[in-house]
Amino acid sequence: MSKIFDMRDIWDDGAILFTAVNMDVTDNGSQSNSLLLDLKVDGTSKFKVRKDGTLFGPGDTPIGDGGTDLEALGSTQGMILFRGSSAWQALAPGTAGQVFQTSGAGADPVWASLTLEGDRGDITVSGGTWTIEAGAVTNAKLASMPTLTLKGNIAGGAAAPQDLTTVQVTSVLDVFTASAKGLVPPAGAPSPTTVLTSAGWGALPAAPTALTIVNAPTGATLTAGDSGKCYTNAGATGVAPFLLPAAAAGLHFSFVCMSNGNRVKVVPASGDNIIFPVNSVTTLGAEMPNLGGWGTFVAMNDTNWVLKETPGWVASVP
Repeated sequence: MSKIFDMRDIWDDGAILFTAVNMDVTDNGSQSNSLLLDLKVDGTSKFKVRKDGTLFGPGDTPIGDGGTDLEALGSTQGMILFRGSSAWQALAPGTAGQVFQTSGAGADPVWASLTLEGDRGDITVSGGTWTIEAGAVTNAKLASMPTLTLKGNIAGGAAAPQDLTTVQVTSVLDVFTASAKGLVPPAGAPSPTTVLTSAGWGALPAAPTALTIVNAPTGATLTAGDSGKCYTNAGATGVAPFLLPAAAAGLHFSFVCMSNGNRVKVVPASGDNIIFPVNSVTTLGAEMPNLGGWGTFVAMNDTNWVLKETPGWVASVP
């Protein structure tokens, strides 16, 4: 026989609640595991329906919410269902902060306290305090900065670093001084006559004035106010004597012979000396007879004049 039970029906009215198989058992007393249905193959159960509605598959494996009564395992919020060695079990709730930890295959899971104490690479945990280790935060780990900015703090007190613009940076830097590095102070209106000094921007030194040339064919008596001038004997018809003022350090006079055959004669004040480059000294004076010959007399102190000259100067004789 290929078919022991072959039941067929047609359901064709959506208004009717159909039931294909209906069995109503009056249970006036039976064992709690009594079955409403037990389907077998070769004597082995494949599908069971217990009288309380619990479903079992092959090997009495619970199906869905059947087999094990979940409420029977407990009703405490936070419990976790797990498979034990022989049946489903419930793990009671752990304490706040614990984690669900597996113990590996063949062992039941447990609640465990999360332990983070110790060195965790770039972070050290101690007593619940997390501390970033020194040097662990590299530039690459920092937040990106806007272009042309520097890290700093211009808040006027302790504060988190800021990305400062060049204008903000210069606002907190010192201006340079004669003894310290710093910013160049504002120059104001640019001017070709301004120059930067240790005291700031100032006027350029006055341009040197042209050399004052004085033609004195008969010579002249000089004063300290004439210092820096150049005297010639242009137009002379004889010796042109030039009388120097009393020596005072820094005074200087230049002389050029511009009359052929007529000498320029430079005479020191009484008590002063003229020192020649050839290690000779005269108190009488120095003379240049050659056309174009020149010399500069510089007072080194209150007594001595030093002669810077072209060859040809000779000491005057009595």
